[in-house]
Amino acid sequence: MKDIKWDFGHSVLAIVSGVLFLGTVWFSNEADKLADLSRVASDKMSRLMQENADLVAEMEKNRLLIQTREGVASYYGKESGIITSIGEPFDGTDYTAASRDLPPGTIVIVESLETGAATVCRINDYGPSKKYPERIIDISHASGGILGMHKAGLTRVRIHVVRLPKVEK
Repeated sequence: MKDIKWDFGHSVLAIVSGVLFLGTVWFSNEADKLADLSRVASDKMSRLMQENADLVAEMEKNRLLIQTREGVASYYGKESGIITSIGEPFDGTDYTAASRDLPPGTIVIVESLETGAATVCRINDYGPSKKYPERIIDISHASGGILGMHKAGLTRVRIHVVRLPKVEK
């Protein structure tokens, strides 16, 4: 069991690292390639999560996953260029998200409970608005596409917190 858990943990970290690396591509002609690669990573992540539900529970128990929670996700529109609350320009093609209680820089896996698709996001803003208490996360347009929520605008999700930001002293 220990070897399987280790392999699954390495798979999660490899997918997170790969998506974060790909998220740094800024050229518009690379956006389609990035979306395709992210879909492949999302499909692999979804399969891993479904096939290894017992291992996810084991990871949580052993604190390899910091936290898991469920609720409703909404997605930002395509308003690229707006400055987020932490001073970073919003880019709808990046795999980012806003959370009321997770600090900026946190890495999360957002898994749709309706489609089974999953994507990795970096928290870079505060939200969703307190007017919508059932919403636990706002995700970028690109991430919403991966989860298949563009028509509905909202979807039930499970969020796995994989890494909190480093605290500088």
